[in-house]
Amino acid sequence: MVPNPATDLWRAVRQREAPAVGSTQARGVETGVLIDSSGEEFRNYRRDDFIGVAAMFLGGVTAAILLFYILRGKIRIPGGKSGKRIKRFADFQRTAHWFTAILFIFLALTGLTLLFGRFVVLPVFGPEAFAVIASACKEGHNLFGPLFLVSVILLFVLFAAKNLPVHGDLKWLTTGGGIIGKSHAPAGFFNTGEKIWEFQLSKRGVNVTPVVVGTTVYIAHSEENVDTPTMGRVVAIDATGSGDITSSGEIWRADAVGIGFSSPLHHDGVLYVVDNSSNLLALDAATGAELWQTNVGTVGKSSPVFADGKIYYTEVNGRVYIVLLGPDGAEIVDTTEILMPDGERHAEIYGSPAIAYGRIYVSTEAGVFGIGDPSASYSGEGLPLASTAADGSGEPAWLQVVPTEVIAVAGENVQFEVRAFDANGNPLGAQEGASWMLEGVSGTIDGDGAFRAAEDVNQAGKVIAELGGLSATARVRSFGSLPWSTNFESGAKPAEWMGGGRYQPAEMDGGFVLRKQPSPSGLHRHVIFMGPDSMTGYTVQADLMGTRERRRRPDLGLINGSYTLDLQGNYQRLEVRAWASELRLTKQFPEAARVPFEWNEDTWYTMKLRVDVETDGTLVRGKVWERGTAEPDEWTISVKDPLRNSNGAPGIYGYAPVDIFYDNVSVTENQ
Repeated sequence: MVPNPATDLWRAVRQREAPAVGSTQARGVETGVLIDSSGEEFRNYRRDDFIGVAAMFLGGVTAAILLFYILRGKIRIPGGKSGKRIKRFADFQRTAHWFTAILFIFLALTGLTLLFGRFVVLPVFGPEAFAVIASACKEGHNLFGPLFLVSVILLFVLFAAKNLPVHGDLKWLTTGGGIIGKSHAPAGFFNTGEKIWEFQLSKRGVNVTPVVVGTTVYIAHSEENVDTPTMGRVVAIDATGSGDITSSGEIWRADAVGIGFSSPLHHDGVLYVVDNSSNLLALDAATGAELWQTNVGTVGKSSPVFADGKIYYTEVNGRVYIVLLGPDGAEIVDTTEILMPDGERHAEIYGSPAIAYGRIYVSTEAGVFGIGDPSASYSGEGLPLASTAADGSGEPAWLQVVPTEVIAVAGENVQFEVRAFDANGNPLGAQEGASWMLEGVSGTIDGDGAFRAAEDVNQAGKVIAELGGLSATARVRSFGSLPWSTNFESGAKPAEWMGGGRYQPAEMDGGFVLRKQPSPSGLHRHVIFMGPDSMTGYTVQADLMGTRERRRRPDLGLINGSYTLDLQGNYQRLEVRAWASELRLTKQFPEAARVPFEWNEDTWYTMKLRVDVETDGTLVRGKVWERGTAEPDEWTISVKDPLRNSNGAPGIYGYAPVDIFYDNVSVTENQ
């Protein structure tokens, strides 16, 4: 082959070596350049350097994501999915978002093909196919690239306002938006439901309901303060911040004011609070400065109420006060004392008064009282009813199945209907033409929503209605006729049982029993109800066992017709009660309603509770014996309640600072 004698010349021209610099009569930038080789320089850099670096970068990112997944695992919703969907963005916003996302995916795929196709696609499909694919990717990349730029600008216009930097963003960034660590990072609108701000107020509990006026939150407590050794504080908080606003959000504070129960009252620029000693204080709502105070009793628990230019207040020791407000103080203009029916002591009052129709309504230990002028006529007639929701318009956005929560008798009919609401929550009325179906519950339901539960089956499930692409559910429990029994060998708690989330099946001695563990929050007392509260004339029986840890022992028991039979560990006794808060039976019949009974931990016992409703009262009888031994003929405890609770659901009761167990639960008709 004879070499081209001009090769060296044209190489010099392309490389723009000094001897080959040309000249032309045209004047301008690079007009003397015959061959521009800068494009080849970029191609060489892309082939020799960039592709390798890009491959390592993408591979490294993929490996990092995989490693993070292995170490961190799935980031799950703590409480699981609720099953409800909330429309957070308008249709146009969602369309713009998906349009941008689809363009991004398309450009990413075509770009990766153009970058790595020579090494990945070409060996697989061959040069002819690769040429077609690469050409199509290039044309598509060039065509949709400008559209992607427009869509990104549109997204910025739509969402930038809610993404502007605010206080608290640093916390979000340092936690990687919540993927670092186990806590959730607040993200404002784009993570709705998350905590917006927090304020460290007390080292212990806060029982006072806050009062919100505009963007200011007023709150108080009577426990130890977080930053001073004093007890109690009233504080005004600027609610416009985010994140931890303990330092930045405080407007003012009033220290050493112990308000542990009564909620503040705001009126006309003044904040009224009642401390635990029943002193009424008036504070300047803007500065927190004390304006005046006056005493209204001895024990403050309820919250003051403003009406007719006066403050109405109830004190624990049965007193109702009317306080007239003045510019420099207050005057008690009326005091009413409420006594127990026997007249021996004051009736305790813990609730706030209600002021309406020219009367003061007060709920007390002795009952509900209306205070006012007895001769004045009642003026409540003709007052307008509370406004109802406006009638909806447009297409349904939400459905509701009514009734929503049902306890049914097996074999009886329950009629459901579908109600619709528009996008603003306004009612559109009952709807026809819904499709009905059952989930987890056996029975029949027709096209009109008439449901009939299967005969003699205890069960729970859902009734589902679908209409126009929307759906709604109702929860149904149905109960058949007695007897009922369960031994937990299925490894599951009966779905129709109500409450008792701390009770769960657990393996023991090759089978399953029901276990209740101590509560992490220290609230160890829980109950399960096993049927409707209309039941009467039955007997509940179960095997139960308690454990022991040092001096901690549990209480275990059964519930029948509103009565509880309690096997108490620390007291080593049996107790029958109608209401735990009152202990009425043990006060009226101390020897009958509470009897000594020694029992051992880690030993199974059988308990039986029978309630008979009679014409002159209710006979409650219980017995307990060691499982595996003969049932005693005599009842261990028996009490006659003259108040006659006539019905109530069967249930299981447990106070569990340590583990307790149940098995072989049955409910039978009295014989």
